[in-house]
Amino acid sequence: MKAIFIFLFTIVSAAAHSQYKNNLYVSLQPGDLGVGIRYDRSINDLGVYGSGSWGNYTLMNGEYINDHIRFAVGGFFYLREQTNEYIHTKITLGAVYHIYGDRNYSHGIINEDVFFPLSAELGIGTYIKRFACALRFDIIKFEGIIDFGFNF
Repeated sequence: MKAIFIFLFTIVSAAAHSQYKNNLYVSLQPGDLGVGIRYDRSINDLGVYGSGSWGNYTLMNGEYINDHIRFAVGGFFYLREQTNEYIHTKITLGAVYHIYGDRNYSHGIINEDVFFPLSAELGIGTYIKRFACALRFDIIKFEGIIDFGFNF
C-alpha cells in the first residue's frame, strides 16, 4: 500500500510541475461545415485527447448528407527538440467513429464504402504560451479538421 501511495504521489507531483496540462479547442471541419470541441490532457511528454463534432454535407443540385457526427479518441507525444519553454509541438494519432444521418443523393454519385463508421487520423499541433492550434487529417475519409484553443 505504501508503494502505491508513493507511486501516485510521484505522478501527481510531476504533473503539478508542468505549466500547462490541459488544452481546450474549438474544431472546424471544412468538408461538412462542421463544428465541435476537443480536449487534450498532457502527462509529461505524452497525452490523450478526445473530440466530438457535428456537420452537414451539402452536395450539388440540393443533394445532402445530414447529421455527420464524428467522435475521435487518441494519443499524442511531444517532439523532444523544443527550443523554447513556451512553444511545444506534438504529433497525434487517433481512432475515429462516424455516424451519418439522413442522406439524399443520386445513385452512383457516392461510393457507399465511405459510410463505414471507423477510420483513423493523424495530426500535428502546437501551443505558444496560452494559444493552441492543431491540424488533423482523417487518412481514410480524407477529411481535415482545424483546432483552435487555449491552455490551462
